[in-house]
Amino acid sequence: MNIFSQGIYNSEKEAYEKYCHYAHSTGFNVRKDHHHFWPNTRKIKSKDFMCFKAVFKKETEIGTKVKYQKSCTRTGCPAMIKFLVSQDGIWGVNKSIESHNHKLARPDDQYLLRSSWSISDENASILKSMSQAGIRTVDAFRYLSDEVGGVGNLGFTKWDAYNYIKKKKEETRLRLETQIHSSSCLKNGQLMITCCLGCAN
Repeated sequence: MNIFSQGIYNSEKEAYEKYCHYAHSTGFNVRKDHHHFWPNTRKIKSKDFMCFKAVFKKETEIGTKVKYQKSCTRTGCPAMIKFLVSQDGIWGVNKSIESHNHKLARPDDQYLLRSSWSISDENASILKSMSQAGIRTVDAFRYLSDEVGGVGNLGFTKWDAYNYIKKKKEETRLRLETQIHSSSCLKNGQLMITCCLGCAN
């Protein structure tokens, strides 16, 4: 019996993460595919998640120039799962295909599967704290990987760590700019009020 045949989930995020967890343990990547909405709404009615090697990539038109040609990795793999979503937002499995037409990742290589990468709240907090303390991202990443016995047990890559720290720094910069702008507007407003009161006197 398919492990998702009785699965019920409360959000797209929950359903997607559960399928990615299954995909990681099996040895394949996941990508999001078709979805449909309930009539006259933006509420999702159905959603498909597929093996990353599903369908075939469109061939480049003759005469079209490309800087480089990527190796073709899609095999038309049929593995997928379809969720139906109630108007209340409950996700249930409608269809699931488990068979693949390609080799699956070996257990030693499963940590390389991108769709299963994620930084836990605990690790995110440690990365952020170490960055604020002036510790380089590469050293923070090395510390975390050593703590769990290697990169393969960490659940994310060095580039995920870099991107996370970059995102947090950008959020901090934007927040400070907003605070400075708000403070400046407040001071200018107070100055205008003072000037107006002075003119009135």
